[in-house]
Amino acid sequence: MNERLGKICERYIKNREIVRSTFRLESQALYSICAAQLTGHGKQPQSAELKEARKILKRETGLFSSFRGEIELPALTALVTAPDAELRMKQITEMYKILKEEFFGSTYLALAAMLLPELVPGESARPYIARGKGIFQMMKEEHPFLTSSEDSVLAILLSFSEKSDEQLIRDMEQVYSFLKARIKWSDSESMQTVSHILAMGEPPAQESAERFLKIFECLNEAGHAYGKDYQLTALAVLAISGQEIDAITQDILEVDAFLSEQEGYRSVIGCDKKTRLMHAAMLVTLADDKSALPDAGILTSTLVMIAAQQAAMCAIIASSVVITTTSTT
Repeated sequence: MNERLGKICERYIKNREIVRSTFRLESQALYSICAAQLTGHGKQPQSAELKEARKILKRETGLFSSFRGEIELPALTALVTAPDAELRMKQITEMYKILKEEFFGSTYLALAAMLLPELVPGESARPYIARGKGIFQMMKEEHPFLTSSEDSVLAILLSFSEKSDEQLIRDMEQVYSFLKARIKWSDSESMQTVSHILAMGEPPAQESAERFLKIFECLNEAGHAYGKDYQLTALAVLAISGQEIDAITQDILEVDAFLSEQEGYRSVIGCDKKTRLMHAAMLVTLADDKSALPDAGILTSTLVMIAAQQAAMCAIIASSVVITTTSTT
């Protein structure tokens, strides 16, 4: 394992333990996603910072807010990664109000409100949100039974793309049909999410889809069966990166071996092998060096990574909590 990736892995394990020890009895899956977000921001908070963030969240939101319950931990992560947690909380709640002008309030919409302040300030988000609503409606027309409120997050992220709405939809459909026919028994909703992420990238969507399939196959050929549900989103980020497929595969396997020796990953009670492999892929995405990319490339790469993390978080929330679509802050 190279030095950069090794440091990321060590920081991730420390962050996971900090979050877990500060907030016990929460979802093990959310510990990992939040730790990855902290690591991606180069942040290693103290427990006191996380506890202070919780005080801010409780002060600014009601008991039945969309920012409480299962989403509370990701919300706290968003606050501690910001330069000013109190200011970020105000930005998030204001963004949520703007989002509710176009979408129904929901836990998923709260996720969008948490990430948008990192990309665009306040009122400047309105045209992106409006475009995202249009993209969401087009997605729903293509797949009325697969598309749900959780896809609103990706639709809003897709609104930052320089591609036309029509091109985005064409790319999504092409990728979805291509991969669904080749990865047997894959979860349709997860595959749809992958198609959204790959359509967002800089390379042609078909090229990204072929790279995605090759990474998936290489891992399976190496004796590491990769999951066919929400785990697929991490591979979508790597498919869009400019790294060699053999190098990507090797990095994932090395990180997986590292994780297998860590607390919480040593047995299926803590984390099954497919989820662990997904976490390994997630950490490899954090090690991708974007310094050589042009500004537009950095933005796209960042959006894709955020999209994958949010998609995984949506899947975790969907599997563990009933979403109330009329919550208010």
